[in-house]
Amino acid sequence: METHGVTRLYGGNWESNYDLIADDPYFGAAILDRVKRLVLRDRNIPCVLIWSMGNESGHGVNFDEALAWTKQNDPTRLTHYERASFPPAGREVNKTSPDLFSRMYPSLAEIESYFTEHKIRKPFILCEYCHAMGNGPGDLEDYFRLFDREDRICGGFVWEWSDHAPYIGMNNKGQKRYRYGGDFGETLHDGNFCADGLVSSDRKPHPGLLEYKNVLRPLRVVEFDEVNGIVTLKNHLDFANASELIRLECIISGGNLPEEKVIVTANQLKIPPRETGKIRLPLRKNGACVIRQVLSIDCQWAAAGHELGFEQIGQPEINCTLSRSNGTGVNLERINDRYLKILGTEFEYTYDCMIGLFSEMKYQGNEILEMPMAWNLWRAPTDNDREIRAEWERTQLRYAVCRAHATVVRKEENYSHKDSICIASDIRLSAQSVGVLLTGKESWTVYPDGKLQWSVRLHRHREVLPLPRIGIRLMIPKCMDRLAYFGMGPSESYSDMHQAAVIGWFEGSVREQYCHPLKPQECGSHSDCRACMLHGPDNAFSVIGEKFSFSALNYTQEELTDVRHDDELNESESIVLCLDLAQRGIGSASCGPVLLSKYETPAEIMCELAIAPYSMSIVKH
Repeated sequence: METHGVTRLYGGNWESNYDLIADDPYFGAAILDRVKRLVLRDRNIPCVLIWSMGNESGHGVNFDEALAWTKQNDPTRLTHYERASFPPAGREVNKTSPDLFSRMYPSLAEIESYFTEHKIRKPFILCEYCHAMGNGPGDLEDYFRLFDREDRICGGFVWEWSDHAPYIGMNNKGQKRYRYGGDFGETLHDGNFCADGLVSSDRKPHPGLLEYKNVLRPLRVVEFDEVNGIVTLKNHLDFANASELIRLECIISGGNLPEEKVIVTANQLKIPPRETGKIRLPLRKNGACVIRQVLSIDCQWAAAGHELGFEQIGQPEINCTLSRSNGTGVNLERINDRYLKILGTEFEYTYDCMIGLFSEMKYQGNEILEMPMAWNLWRAPTDNDREIRAEWERTQLRYAVCRAHATVVRKEENYSHKDSICIASDIRLSAQSVGVLLTGKESWTVYPDGKLQWSVRLHRHREVLPLPRIGIRLMIPKCMDRLAYFGMGPSESYSDMHQAAVIGWFEGSVREQYCHPLKPQECGSHSDCRACMLHGPDNAFSVIGEKFSFSALNYTQEELTDVRHDDELNESESIVLCLDLAQRGIGSASCGPVLLSKYETPAEIMCELAIAPYSMSIVKH
């Protein structure tokens, strides 16, 4: 039962019309009849635990009567109705006593205030939360932590399991085509709001499902003692001892030793439901351990060996360096007032003094940049960016440009190189028709082997909202389609969406990085990175830094922003490499609360990256 249409009656707003049918006696018999038919049909199904009076239909006397009938005819089950939390003006909340206080898409702050104010002393349940539309949801871990901390929360139901976009056949490239609201000539529709599932219409898992699975892993590390190798685990199962179902497969690394696999069998995991227990592992100083939880027995729903979740403790160590002995010096030529040419034994770079970036890079005769570097504040809006997108567009972030001024160029002696060139500028980023967005300082140091050292410090103007991303974009030759990186992987990751990832060294292809949601949008980022490298048969491009994010895709943000359907995307002629000093989290604001402030891009940014047109040297520990 759902009556959203009444909210638009006569052009009225949500609040003025929402309760009309719920509070009109003319509809009482129809509403009661529908609730009766539900209860009588399903009363002997044991998995039915809670009767709902309906969904998003306002509240009033008709639902009071339906609830009273239900409680009288089946007192054995709990009852809920979300709109009972919002009765018509002048009436008491939950007057007819549903057993649960039900809310959909509440913020964490709203849930916490419910328990601190203690006005309604009922268990709290989220009948919908973490709207799984497009790339996301990004706040699953935050809600889990609150659920775990507060016993008076029953938990919640992610909306929803599956996309409902209909299949309309294959295109001439052999791709499946799915469509959504507005694609069939209709004028009244909700766009792609039918595509808000953890799996696609053909049941392929979205990254959000992988995130959700690992948020719900049965065992969690709550403490570890590296010196003594003691790991404290909490069993989040409600009924089973961990020893009945789980064994741990632990991959231990570090200490300049080969990786070691340690099996913790089920009979070593005697941890009662909702309790904690300790295990001992041969952890290494300054090393890491990935704890993989698998089923130890065959169950009706999965065979022994099925992965239930994983967790990483500590961080693996890796040394990445960018240095070559090639080159005996570096020379500077001024082309004109705007461009500088920097020459080395094996490279030729052109620096654009107007924007503070390089417009050309040649190494060993090969073009490294197929277009000039560009500052990058825009991301293809996700479905969860739908509310903030209008502000991004008003601020013209997609067309933001940089202007460098007060540029100083100097030649420097260097202890590890014969000499180097340093270019320092004051910069400001702005967009047409709006004021300055960011101001700051940057410097580029060019070494004789072709390495670039980029240092930048930026400050966001106080009147500018947090930006979707802050970084630079490079167009790299398509032949350099092999990717390797050290950071969060192998799945995509963002500041608020990385439970399905661990920190490590990963390799793959650029083509694998985009996850192809039905409506194109930002995807494929990897956070907390220290190194990434693109390479092809004859050349490479490497980046090293302290915790940056990057994406390497076959699509530009412009293409992902403007195209309506995944099967209509056209690949770029270059690999689109975005090096992000910061990127906004994902959240679930397509239908949920605004993104938590801790996941927004910061107002102050400082970063250093080393960039080189050759392979990095890698030493794993």
